[in-house]
This record gives sequence, C-alpha cells and structure tokens, in this order.
Amino acid sequence: ECLASSAVRSAHKVGAIAILCLAETGRTARLISKYRPSQPILCLCIPHADNTKINNPEAVARRCMSYRGVIPLTRDEMDGACEHMDYNIVQAKKLGLCKPGDRLICVHNVDDVAVMKIVDVA
Repeated sequence: ECLASSAVRSAHKVGAIAILCLAETGRTARLISKYRPSQPILCLCIPHADNTKINNPEAVARRCMSYRGVIPLTRDEMDGACEHMDYNIVQAKKLGLCKPGDRLICVHNVDDVAVMKIVDVA
C-alpha cells in the first residue's frame, strides 16, 4: 500500500505522464487506482515468476479493467521484471501515452521485492 501511495505522490511531484506497473494478481494496479492519480495507469499483466502458482494474465487484465484509470495489457513470456517493464514502456509509446523526454513512474512488486523507478523516456 505504501508503494502505491508513494507512486502517486511521486507522479504528481515530478510531473510524470503515466504510471506503469506489472501485475501478477492485479493487486498493485488496484492499490494505485485507489489513490486516484490524474495520470493513466498502464498495467502489464504477467504470469507468476515461479511456476508453483497458476494465474491467467487475461483474467487478471479483465479484472483490472474495472479499476479506475487502469489500461491493462497482457504478456505471456516468462522474462524478468526489467524486460517486462521495458516492454511496458514500448507499449506506452505505441499507445501514444508518452513520447521521448517524458517522465514515467514504473512500479512492480514481483518476487516480493517492491520497486518504484522514475524513468525518462528515451
């Protein structure tokens, strides 16, 4: 919860164009949405990093569609968090959410490691 509130506050303070997040269950996107940021939330729904938990990224994306301001995407590849976030930034460019020089807030809570980054789009 503190990661989500920090992401929204940081987005406001640095003038970020969008908030990007990774979601295995959709919880991170839901918590960010709870704080009602003025920026869109681009949520990349991914499979669990370990194969012991079964999730369906499409089902997570459908659930995320009901959260305020969330634009869900899916990806089935089993990459690391950095590769997923790079893919999310590329998709944000394709959707016209950002352009080179814009700032983004990137958030993920994958493998029980909470990370927030402020990224300048190249």
